[in-house]
Amino acid sequence: MGSEGFPQQQYMSAAALAGVLGIVRAPVVDAGAVQTDVVQGGNTIDGGPKNWATNCFRSFLIEIYEGYGAPQVGIIASNGRETVTIEGGWFKAIKKGDKYRILGASPKAYSELVNPDHGLAEIKSEVRDIELKLDSIFQTKEATAFSVEASNAAEADILHLTQTAAVESLRLKCADPGNNAVTVRLYELVNGVLTEVDSFVINGANFGEYFNLMDMFNLCRLVGDQLQITVRASAGGPYTVTGQYTHSLQGG
Repeated sequence: MGSEGFPQQQYMSAAALAGVLGIVRAPVVDAGAVQTDVVQGGNTIDGGPKNWATNCFRSFLIEIYEGYGAPQVGIIASNGRETVTIEGGWFKAIKKGDKYRILGASPKAYSELVNPDHGLAEIKSEVRDIELKLDSIFQTKEATAFSVEASNAAEADILHLTQTAAVESLRLKCADPGNNAVTVRLYELVNGVLTEVDSFVINGANFGEYFNLMDMFNLCRLVGDQLQITVRASAGGPYTVTGQYTHSLQGG
């Protein structure tokens, strides 16, 4: 066991890691929201409404990057007008509304993946091992809804997780602050001290939108020993901030 109670890290081989880095840098060619639930082990998602040509994404990659089923990646075996089928099956169940994106690996990157010296089977096996380890460490909780009043008096918590946790998704919306602003702040432990590491401002121009982790902090997922997200108004208020998040805690 590691010093923090985690299993000792199992590292990817250099060749496998090079292949995965090629995947990460692949361009996004399409994206959307899953239209129906997919059970664990299922291999087809409904990505509509779309009008894709049959098998135009064969051998591309599809990533579930936000929502209950995130994060996981599959290799596309085939696609229909609005559906995508992957090789094998999804490691976790996927829920309606989860966000996906299709990654178009360049011919060079894909040739690196299928090169026998690099071993596509090895990469897939090692990625699956990592997913299994994460799933055993973090136990997903049900979605938590919130309604918080943002005022100028003090910061109000959207969430404050005081044990090792992963925030899988978060989406929030703020009432119109008029000529004022509401700042969303992200805190993480830095050298043992809870520290503001990023922030996002909601104002009269953008308040009508629902914001997620990527919108606010350019992150798909948060992981840390202590996590806190707060809201505070610059003046006036209070302004109601509503939404929900899903999270996992180490060992449940």
